[in-house]
Parts: sequence; structure tokens; C-alpha cells
Amino acid sequence: MRIDKLKLLLSIEIKKYANSNKSKNSFASVAMLFVGIFVFIYSIAGTVFLYNYDKNLIPGVFGLISVVIIVFSVATTGYLSLFSEKEYNILFPLPLKDSEVITSKLIGLYISSLFYILVILSFPICYMAIKSETPAFILIAIIMLLVFPAIPIVVSLLVTMFLSKHFTFKYKKQLGSILGIVLVVIFYLLIYVFQKLFYNNLESVVLNIKSIFEVIYFPIIFFEKAILTNNILNALLFIIISGFIVIAAFIYIEKNYFTLYNRANTKSNNKNKVKETFKKHSLQSALQKKELKLFFSNSTYISNTIAIPITMIVIVIFSSFLGDESLNNLSGITNLTETINSYTLILLCMFSVMAQTAYCSMSIEGNNIWIPLSLPIKKEQIFLSKVRVGVSIMSVPLIIGAIVLTLHFKQGFIPLIINIAVPINYSIFSNLVGLLYDLKTVNYNWTNSNEVVKQRFSMIVVMLVLIIPLLIIFVIKSKLLLDNVQLGIITFVSISIINFILWKLILKKDLYM
Repeated sequence: MRIDKLKLLLSIEIKKYANSNKSKNSFASVAMLFVGIFVFIYSIAGTVFLYNYDKNLIPGVFGLISVVIIVFSVATTGYLSLFSEKEYNILFPLPLKDSEVITSKLIGLYISSLFYILVILSFPICYMAIKSETPAFILIAIIMLLVFPAIPIVVSLLVTMFLSKHFTFKYKKQLGSILGIVLVVIFYLLIYVFQKLFYNNLESVVLNIKSIFEVIYFPIIFFEKAILTNNILNALLFIIISGFIVIAAFIYIEKNYFTLYNRANTKSNNKNKVKETFKKHSLQSALQKKELKLFFSNSTYISNTIAIPITMIVIVIFSSFLGDESLNNLSGITNLTETINSYTLILLCMFSVMAQTAYCSMSIEGNNIWIPLSLPIKKEQIFLSKVRVGVSIMSVPLIIGAIVLTLHFKQGFIPLIINIAVPINYSIFSNLVGLLYDLKTVNYNWTNSNEVVKQRFSMIVVMLVLIIPLLIIFVIKSKLLLDNVQLGIITFVSISIINFILWKLILKKDLYM
């Protein structure tokens, strides 16, 4: 391996990371900084809490969190390829060895992983080392922190090498985004809703996960012993074992990474593509499929709309099987089930508000808006396809949620029809409002889809507008003491009239580039 070539590649890698954080991504950089500070504060609080509760848990718990985050971070980066198509075209014609190219990329991943070590693991380990009052061990602890991300990086890369070779999944980013949001929502509910269940079983769950983790990632045992006992020998064993594993993994990656998968990656899509058969579809069906593909191609779009409400509906459905008394006891709220029973209709309508997808459905077209505009398609057909996407995606979860809640609370057949019809009608209302707002503030000249999906605050504005009718419905129910059937009929008729007016207003809007 030639050091001068490695330095050149490494400098290119560092410049690439630096250029990705320039003005066009300044908002993301600032957001990442704030998230890092937020996580670091929680790391401090968690360390102090565990030190007073059981300090033996500190290295294992924070080590486990760090490993999981680094593994998933590297996996999302290297699932299909560590190298973009432009990098392939530039690097392969140059007189560079595979080892030099791979090493520079691994060092880049290592540098980025140090961010997670800094915000998650650095304080707990340094805190424990300082408490030992052994200056030499503080230096050893810092060295262990620098070595720590090496194994997770190479292991994650090895796993993704094989998975990406044999299993290709088109919507991996979207799936990862949805799973991440599901985990956050579940964690939030466990902390704030099912507090007793969470805290009563937290220690046993942590210990079981920690035991499994130590079997899979055995070097962590020496890491824990070194931190807990201030044992330099265990620290050296951790560093040496980590070094051997990384060297062995690197040798395998160097020899097999390109031959196994990546050299054919840029052409694999064309070589392996199955010949497509084209079928005739109605114009509206074709537009619907096009809108669905556009929606599911953007992970931020998914996470900003349907992911949270669908997750909450699923949790509500599973919670309904616990029984009223168990649910009240676990949540710590004495009348939780009575509240859900009384406000089932409003709850389901709230889910449809959170899941409306039309707030940026025109703007997300971007520079491709000329395609539908140049075709013999009426503007009402385009508008209708935009509304149908949000309604169709949420219809099934809303129907299932309505059926489960109605049966659980034994509300009857008529309330079941009301609980299905009104939320779906409100979903139409939500998407019409979102579409009208987007038509008034449309922006096709964006460079990153996040500019229209997330950074315009359109979703928040539209949701605030949509919550106002729900607050009115809540007040009417509380003041007039209406049951769900009476409230549902009034709501359905009122929203249907508003939907008709909104649709007429939308049809008056012209489409242009």
C-alpha cells in the first residue's frame, strides 16, 4: 500500500464529507449538531443515573447503544455500494490498488463513526475512568474509545456486502425510515403511556439484551471489565483482539469487495432487469400508480405523513386486546378506555389528519411537472390522483382501527359505519385542504425534495388548519352531549359540503410550469 496514494484518497474523502455540509445542507448540519448536543446531554444524565443505581451497567448499556447505531449507520451507507457511480468512473481508470481505495473509504466511515462515540460513549467511559483516579487508565480509556468503532464498522460492512449481493430491496431507505419511526413511537408510548409496564421490566430486559450482546460481540466483555475494574490488562486484550478482527476482516474485504459485488454494481440494474410486460390501464389507474410510486420513492415523505399515524393505529389495535382494566393500570390513567370509547370518532379523524399526503403533492413533481402538463390529461384528473393517494393509503388502517375499536367497546353496527365513513371522509377533506394549500404555494424549482416535503413547514400549517374543525367537533360533543352516531352524522354532512366547496376551488386553479 502506497502512503502517498492513500493520503490523496483520504484527503478526497475528507473533502467530500466537508462539501456535503456546505450552504445547501447547512440546515441539516445545524440540526445534526443540535441532535448531537441533545444526545450528549441524555448521555450525561443516563451516566449519572446508572452510576448511582448500578454502575456495572454503564459500559454494557452505552456500548450496546453505540454499536447498534454505528452498525446501522454503516449499513445504510454501504448496503448497495460504498462508491457512487461517479466515484467508480473516476477511481477505476486511475493506477490505484483496491486496498488503497478500500482503506480510504473505511477511514472515512471511521471518522464519521467517531461522532457517535463522542456524543454517546465518551462521557460514560471518561466519567468512569476519572472516578478511578488513575491517570494512566484515563489515557487507556481514551485509546479504547478510539478503537471501539472499528469492529462494528467492518462487521456491518461484511454483512451488507453479502446481503446486498443476494437480496436487493428497492425501498430499503423507506423501510428503515418507517422502522425508525415505529421504534421511536413505541419507546415514547412505553415511557409516557405504559410507564408501570416499562419501568417494572426495564432492568430485566436490559440485562437479557446485554447478555445476548456479549455473546455476539465477545470483545465487549474485556471492554466492560477494563472500565469496571480499571484493569489495564483487559483494556490491552480488548485493543489487541479488536485489532486482529479488524485486520482479518480488512484483508477479506480488500480481496473480495469489488469482485463479489461492486464492480458489476453500476451495470447490474440493466443486466439483471427482467423484461417488462406493458399492460393497458385506465388513465386514472395509471395516474394512481404513478402517484404511489412517487410517494413511496421518498423516505422523508413517508416519515412525515403516514408512518406515525399507522404506527399509532397498530398500537391502539394491539392495546385493545389487553382489556380495559389492564390498559388503565399499565398506562397509569384511570379512565383511558372510557376516553377512547367516548372519542373514538375524533381519534380516528385525528389519524387521518396526521396522514394527509397532498400538502406537497404538486411541488414534489419538481422539474418533471412538464410531463403531465404535456400529456392530454385534464387537470381534474391530476388533482384527483393526488387526493386518492392519501385516502387510499390510510383507508385500510382506518377501517381496521374502526372495526377493532367498535367491536372492543361494543358500540354496535351503526356506530361501526359511522366510525368508518366519517374518518375516511375527513381524510378526503384533509387531502383537499393540503392540495389547495400546495397549489397556492407551489414550488417546482427545488434542488432537494426535502425543501418541499419538510422544510417549508407546509405539513404543520395544514395540520393546524385541519385540527380546528376537530376542536369544534370536540366542543359540540362536550356541550351538547351528543353520542357518536349523532356527532358522526352532523360531521359527515358538514365535511361533505366543505369537500364539495374545496373541490370547486381547486378546479379553479391552473397548472403551469
